[in-house]
Amino acid sequence: MRPRVKLSDIINCISFQAHNTAWYLNRERGELFSISKEQLRAAEEDVELEDYTEWQKEQIQLARKILADEKEEKYIAIPGKFVFHEYSTMENFCISLDDEKISKPLCQAIFGGGAFNRFNNYIHKYGIADDWYKYRYNSMRRIIIDWCESNNIDYMEK
Repeated sequence: MRPRVKLSDIINCISFQAHNTAWYLNRERGELFSISKEQLRAAEEDVELEDYTEWQKEQIQLARKILADEKEEKYIAIPGKFVFHEYSTMENFCISLDDEKISKPLCQAIFGGGAFNRFNNYIHKYGIADDWYKYRYNSMRRIIIDWCESNNIDYMEK
């Protein structure tokens, strides 16, 4: 039996992904781990390891294994932030609200520069921040379930 991965763990990987790291899943162990793009580049360039610290050497060797696994049989990249469209999700959340006194100004707030900051201010002003975070999580959850199923990855809720 293959190990199952927690959806919440994958969502956290995507949510908190730094621009200079990539997240992977070890399919055999069901473990998620990050690796820096610098170490992935070093592995691609097949650099000599003597100038690196022990932990960097380990990471570069792991990156080499990832790159060698072209069919993603053992290691698969977790989708980056680009798979989740935050703005579209905000827009859908605004439209989904039943109270027009909240929905209308919130929809107007997300147009133009500074939309994310205004949206954040409004959800707190109207006391719907928890509703937003739940909506956002569930939207991302659906995307991750689709990704897991299309990549034959067993998952569990929590």
